[in-house]
This record gives sequence, C-alpha cells and structure tokens, in this order.
Amino acid sequence: TEQANQLKEVVVKSEKIHEEGDTLNYLVNAFKGKQDRTIADVLKKMPGITVNTNGSIEYQGKAINKFYIEGMDLLGSKYSQASENLDASKVKKVQVLKHHQPIKALKNVKFSDQAALNIVLTDSAKNVWSGTADISLGNTWANHDNSFLYDNRVMLMQFARKRQSISIYKNNNTGKDIAEEITPKRYFEEKVSTDGSLLDGIFLSAPSLKKQRSLFNQSHLLATNWLTKTHSGNDLRLQVSGLWDKSRQRQHSTTIFTDANEAMIEQDISANSYHRELSGELKYEQNTNKQYLNNRLNGYIDLDQSEGMSMLNHQATREWVQPRQSYVTDKISFLRNINGNHSISANGYVSFNYLPGKLLLSDSTMQYTRQHSFFGGVETYFAHSIGQVRMQYTLNSNLKYQKLKLDNKLVGHNELAYRESRTSFAPDFSYRDEDMDVDVELPLYLTYRKFSGEQHTNFTFEPNLSLHLTPLVGVETHINYGYTWSPYGFAQLLDVPLFTDYITMNRGQGKLDNTMSHRFMADLEYQNAPKLFFTNIHYLYIKMCRQRLFARKVVDDVYESYATDKTSNSTMQSLGGKINKAWNWARLVTALTGNYSCNDYSLLIGNQTAPFRRQTYSLGIDLSLQPAEWFSIEESSSFRRTTSKSKWAELSSSSTLRYFEHSLRCFLMPGKWQVEWSHEIYHSNDKTVSFTYFSDFSVSYRTKRSEYGLFCNNIYGKDIYERRQITDSQRLYTVTRLRPREIMAKILFSF
Repeated sequence: TEQANQLKEVVVKSEKIHEEGDTLNYLVNAFKGKQDRTIADVLKKMPGITVNTNGSIEYQGKAINKFYIEGMDLLGSKYSQASENLDASKVKKVQVLKHHQPIKALKNVKFSDQAALNIVLTDSAKNVWSGTADISLGNTWANHDNSFLYDNRVMLMQFARKRQSISIYKNNNTGKDIAEEITPKRYFEEKVSTDGSLLDGIFLSAPSLKKQRSLFNQSHLLATNWLTKTHSGNDLRLQVSGLWDKSRQRQHSTTIFTDANEAMIEQDISANSYHRELSGELKYEQNTNKQYLNNRLNGYIDLDQSEGMSMLNHQATREWVQPRQSYVTDKISFLRNINGNHSISANGYVSFNYLPGKLLLSDSTMQYTRQHSFFGGVETYFAHSIGQVRMQYTLNSNLKYQKLKLDNKLVGHNELAYRESRTSFAPDFSYRDEDMDVDVELPLYLTYRKFSGEQHTNFTFEPNLSLHLTPLVGVETHINYGYTWSPYGFAQLLDVPLFTDYITMNRGQGKLDNTMSHRFMADLEYQNAPKLFFTNIHYLYIKMCRQRLFARKVVDDVYESYATDKTSNSTMQSLGGKINKAWNWARLVTALTGNYSCNDYSLLIGNQTAPFRRQTYSLGIDLSLQPAEWFSIEESSSFRRTTSKSKWAELSSSSTLRYFEHSLRCFLMPGKWQVEWSHEIYHSNDKTVSFTYFSDFSVSYRTKRSEYGLFCNNIYGKDIYERRQITDSQRLYTVTRLRPREIMAKILFSF
C-alpha cells in the first residue's frame, strides 16, 4: 500500500568560505552588511584579507600579485579603481588564488608565495554597460571659514567575455585623496627602473589621523581602462589617466636635530602644492602553457609646483619649488617551453628620463637642476628539468647612465655624470614536491662604475636561498636568506652641495662606494577555512654594512649634511603577526594585530660615533558585528609606543611616546534608511599633545538604483591637532590645521 511520509525540515547553508585546492571562495553576501558600498568595504571583513589605507590589498600579510575581474587583468597595479568603486552588490564571490603564478608557462615550475584575487560578478553585471553617477554638494560650517564643497563621480563600466572597460571621472575638495586610485601599488608588477627628482616638494608631515581630516584639496581625476581579447585569445590593454590636484597646507613645526648638537629649527608654513600628471600604458600579452610574450609601453609626465610662505625661526621666508618628472619606458618579455622539460627566455627594457627642477633657497637665491637618465637591460636564460630538480642558467646585463646639470650659489654651474653596468651569471637550482620547495640561486656579478674620473670594477657573489614547507594541512612556512652588494646611487655620490628643499643641503663624498646587506625572512601561516580562522607571523632581520656616516649641523637656519670617511653597521629586526577570525554569530569578524621593531644604528655626534636604538611596539584590534539586520557596529583600536635611546654614555637621555587611537561606527538601518554615527578618539601619554575627539553623523535613504543622503563631518569643529614624533635623527612637534565642521547633501544614481 502507498503511504505518505513527511520529511523533516532541512536547512541548507552555504559555507562562507569554500576551499577547492589552492583556491578559496569567499561568498560576498556572507560578509556584506547593508552599510557596505564597494567591494573594498567587504574585503576588509573577509578573514585573511587586509585592505591598507592606500588601497593596497594583502593576503596573509603578503601583497597580492594580481587583481582579476572575471579572470581578466584589466587594471594591473592600479586595481584600486575597481576595489574602491565597484558596487559590492554586483559581486557574487571573491576568489583567493594561493601561490599564484601569473605566467602560465611557469605554473608548477616556479614557486610563488603570493596570492591573487579574482572578482566573480553576478550574472546581471556581465555583458552589459553599467555605471554610477553621484553628486555631493555642501558647505563648511564654521565662523572663521566658509567655503563651497563638492564631491562628484561618474563611472562607466562593462565586463564582457572578451572585453572589459572601466572609465572614471572624479572631483572633490572634501579631503578625499583620489590620487591613490591611479597610483601603482608597490610589489605588484615588475617595473622598469625610472629616476626620481633630487628636489622635494612642500609636503608637510601628516598627522596620525585619517588623511581626510587634514587634507585641504581641489582634485580632478580622469581615468579610462580598456582590455580586449584578440582573435587569437591574447590581451591588448590600454590605460590612460590624468590628475589635477591643488592642496593647501598649514602647519607649525619645531624640529630638534639629534645629530646636529640638538639644534632647533622652528617653522610656521602656509603653502599651496600643485600636482598635474598624465600617464598611460599600452600592453600586449600572450599567456599560454607553451609560450609567454609581454610588451609594456609606459609614459608619464607631471608639472608639479609648490609655493608658500614660512616663518623660519621668526623670519618671513618665501618658498617655491618645481620638482618635475617625465619618462618613457618599454619592456618586452618572452618565454617558451620546449618539450615540457626545457624552457628558454629573453627579456629587455629601456627607460628614458628627464627631470628639470627649480628651487628657491632660504636666502632668496635660485637653484637649477636638470637630470637626464637612461636605464637599459637584457636577460636570457635556459632551464631544464631532471626529475624533480629544475636547473636554470641566467645571463643578465644592466646599464645605467645619469647626468646632472647643477647651478646654485655654492657651486656656480657644474655638470656631473655617473655610469654603471652590472653583468651577472646566475645558476639556479630548485626542487619541488608536495610538501617542500627549495630554491638556491648563486649569482656572480661583474660591476663597472665610473664617476668624476674614478673607475672601479668589482666581482661579487650574492647568493639567495629560499625554502617553503607545508608540514601539516593548512600550515605553511617560508624561509629566505639573501646577501646583496649594492653600489651607492648617483644622489649619494654627488660631491657638490645640493639643496633638496629650501633649508636642507646635502653633500656626498664624491667617491665610488658600496654597502652590503644580509637579509633573513621567515613567516608561518595557518588557515582553517571551514572554521573561518586565519593567522600569520612574520620575522625580518636586516644587517646593513659599511653605511656612510654624515656630519650634520645647522648654519644660518640651514640643515647641512656632509659625508665623512667613517662608516658603521646597522641592524633592523621586526616581528609581527595577525589573528583573523570570523564567527557564525551575528556576522562577527575579529582581528588582532601586533608588531615589534628594533633599529640599532649610529649617528655622528661631533667627531664621535654614537650608537642609538629605536624600538616600536604596536597592537591593534578590529571587529565588526551585525546582531540584527537593522543594526551594526564597527570598532577599531590601536596602541603604538616608540622609544629612542642613545647607548653612548655622554647621551644618556631617552624619549618615549605612547599613542592611542579608537574608532567606533554605529549603523541603524531600518528598511531603506541608514543612520551612521561615527566617533574617533586620539590621545597620548604626552600631556602637551591634545586629546582629540571627532564625531560625524549621516542619514541616507537607499533604493536599488538610487541613494539620497545628508552628511555632517567634524560636528564639534576641532580645528588643530598637536603631535610629537621620534625618528632616527629628529624629534618633532607639529601643530596641524584640520578641516572645519562640514555639511553635505548627496544624490546617487546607478544604471
């Protein structure tokens, strides 16, 4: 007979993080709160992933090496344009590709300890044009300052199977630093060498606050990025970006120079800095299991200028500087696998640089600089495998030519040039199995240098050893040791007085020289994806040998630095880590970070070498919690302690500073409404430094395609911030002007 049986109710829950081999899949909806706008907001809550204040992204304490959208590399090292602007509702999941080797021909051949991120979109976000337009207008709300405010954005994007595009225009004068979105992230892609200006713009030391509190800016950014798959499946990418920025700076500072007999310089600076840049990149890439071909053409030009007035030790002094830069670079890389066990590669690059500069000195005379630089290099290698051992033989040659025309009051007109070529032969042996990767590189270098009629040729041996172990499931350990012989750079060799700003003068020894360094790194990582638990510990030790000591003094309000015949060694140690855990209750995510660093170095005090030690301890805790759909909180606290002490009997004094920072954001989100009340507190053990409290409030109404909001920042109108700092050679006290109370209205539409 037939009989009906009612089954018990079954609840199927998706795992927040699902692991498939070396790929971790994070479900965005499992971490996304109603208050989160962009995918960067959600990434900050994903355990194991860190989003830094400059927009760079790390996994388990290491920078990512690729940022893909649907498996395509649209943005390269400028991926903040996506992470800071892509609506989180358009993203289905985030994939972490552990041990990602970007070159497919080297997969399972050359080990990588870095991860990549792949953004997987929802179906509705694919194969369509979509965009966002938002307008924010307002005014400052203070008796002493009354100005019109704006913060606007237009964004258009498409993510199709063979074509992707993101184009953005932004402008604001509310303190948001939009330049970070087009600034290449360090350690992301291998870059071609470029030269930097010898002059510094007027950039005042930033307080330990959110940058938006103290930045008085007018910024306009335009960027467009296009990636197309050719008929043969290769990538053709074009990126163009432009930035116009004006920032107003106001700061009072008192600097005591430890290495210049405790001399003091007091400044009260009011300045405007202009940054105008245009940059572009055209890249063609073929990336298959058999062959890799990549050509990147880059160009950059800026028209920077800073001007202002300074009360320099109570004397009115004008400041003016033009530290300008331009370059064109091109790099081509080729790799071919032959018969599976053999491969051959060839690479080459060129870099042309032109850097004209002008600087007004404190005595109202002018300094002119014209830098011309050329960098070039070629590399080829042959590799083959015998069993699980891979042997690679690399021949590399790099050329550097730098020329400076200098004209100032102390040297008149002078021309200096530096030439350097480094050729190396590097046998490399690596072994891989399921639990271990070992790599031993044994390069021999021949270095030729010429400067000011002096020529040197040096033979050096610079080994590099690395070991990666996977002793247990979820546990990884990386150990690396390297020795480096480094020639002094052109700027360090200059034996003529060169002013880098209006009151800072440097003069090198004028002789070819070098330093050596030993570098040891070790880290331990553990992850348990089903339990949403991630942790890592990193240790770094660096010993620098033969560092040139400088005699320093303050003469007529100018800080002068002269290279001497004396050298010293220094060591730096750092130990830090992070524990990250997500919980299945109330979307709770917690993170605990800690770091200790110790720097032992020497300064020249008078004619004596004085040893110093600077130690820094830091501890931080972050958590986000959403106990109900309509309520959420995000809290962050950090502590930092810095101690500087001389180990020389005649300088027994020491300085210790302790700083605390706390941030609390509370969200009430009934229905389509969102109310946010934010709090920030900064305080220190130094009683002469102000206790600082900020409070911001906003209310907004959101629909699927639009948002309307009202925002009030710095409700209590805090207008200055005082801070003390300790560096290797200075003690600083600064008073920085802050943005006043502000109120803005916002309208956003998406399509």
